Amino acid sequence: MSITDTLHGAEALLAGFGKTPQSKEVAQARADVCLHSGKDKEGNPAKCPHNHLGGWSITTEASRILQAQREKKHQLNLRVDGEEGLGVCRICKCFLPLKVFYDWESIYSHTTDEMFNQFKNQWPSCWMVKELNTTP
Repeated sequence: MSITDTLHGAEALLAGFGKTPQSKEVAQARADVCLHSGKDKEGNPAKCPHNHLGGWSITTEASRILQAQREKKHQLNLRVDGEEGLGVCRICKCFLPLKVFYDWESIYSHTTDEMFNQFKNQWPSCWMVKELNTTP
């Protein structure tokens, strides 16, 4: 992971939920794509290969911001089914349990064209690709 990737992930955290968090229905649909949009070797439903549940290397400041966002999410009672299966996206480096609730403007303004191209090329069924293609 490059320092640039880490910075983009941290910028998205700083942006937070934007003006208003997404509805639970939108967030759930996004989460479902991260959790079930692919197939394993046997053809069974599988999570996105970029949904990484392992460790995430962040600074103390980014950790503080992440914790504040998680507390805000909890206060707003924002939760999706299967949330424990959401980790960090290996492409954009965002924390998916928070990102699925971010408004599109915040996501778009903190995602580079290179990242969008990675989503399109590496996981075309990603909700980011779908939303990019349907947003005017």
